[in-house]
Amino acid sequence: MCWLESTGLLWGLAPAGREVRLAVLVYSTCPTTARVSPEAFRQQLADVAGWAERAGLRGLLIFTDNYMIDPWAAAQHIMERTERVVPLVAVQPLYLHPYSAARNISTLAHLYGRRVDLNFVTGASRRDFQALGCTIDHDERYARLVEFGKIMLDLLDNPERLTHSGKYYQLDGANLQPAMSPDLLPMRFLAGSSPVGIEAARALDAVRLTYPLALEQYDDSSILSGAGIRLGIIARETSEEAWQVAHRLFPPDRVGEAKAKFLVHGVESQWWHRLRQEPVTSGATYWLYPFHSFKTFCPYLVGSYREVGETIAGYLRLGVSTLILGEPYTEDDLFHAQLALQHADRVGAQHPL
Repeated sequence: MCWLESTGLLWGLAPAGREVRLAVLVYSTCPTTARVSPEAFRQQLADVAGWAERAGLRGLLIFTDNYMIDPWAAAQHIMERTERVVPLVAVQPLYLHPYSAARNISTLAHLYGRRVDLNFVTGASRRDFQALGCTIDHDERYARLVEFGKIMLDLLDNPERLTHSGKYYQLDGANLQPAMSPDLLPMRFLAGSSPVGIEAARALDAVRLTYPLALEQYDDSSILSGAGIRLGIIARETSEEAWQVAHRLFPPDRVGEAKAKFLVHGVESQWWHRLRQEPVTSGATYWLYPFHSFKTFCPYLVGSYREVGETIAGYLRLGVSTLILGEPYTEDDLFHAQLALQHADRVGAQHPL
């Protein structure tokens, strides 16, 4: 029995009939590097997927960039070794045609009878763009992403042949074989914090993903309403113990800090620059040192189960619909994160959204 099932929570994949108090989806994150041997990396992927499944999470975010393995191959590896975990695959128009992306989804659905969720991304690294000959600017990349996404969704939703004449793509009578099962259509997300990113999420009817600021900085609930946020959780019985773990996992690293400062000039993402302006520690739980030292790409919440749970409940009261947890390093990381989520659930029950 997974942890979330055993507590009666429905944060991800709890069985039918359970009471729902906080209607949020929870994903974790796959390992983000393949700088180990192929055998070790395959084992890391399988381990993290198994941890997420036993924790009752919906799925796992799989990144994509010029330095990662192909996310579709990672998704298939995960599906081969789990029964329920849903890969949340980053889809980037720079890497493949929308027909290829749609066919990947329908193929995995046909082979495994399983769902794949989508995270539409435009990329953020100027070096990646230059390496692949991409010269269009930030706003135009979102315009291309919207056209890309609409073609994908049309192919998945409609068994009829698709003809499309757009700015970036041309199709003449394309369709998927075998056709996509309507029961397995993907949930869709879109990474973006800029005005054009927000508009692109609306155009694709996608949940917008962002990286949250400290809870204390939000005074308008509409900013996060319906959005998903990505953050790490380091929670223990006491705040002191949690901070000891945090500093052990992410000790001072001057080289990492220098690298983060250097790379910021090659990043176009607005969320990256916004987080770079934030202090390392804000409020009781919000911590950015792993981000500032180039160890992770998200904020962390650090503290006791009560402190972290209350902070999470605060984000949920602002309308957050999805939580994507940072990469776990051991199965215990998800166990302790789940105890903080339990506390957030109790807070939500006491103070309904």
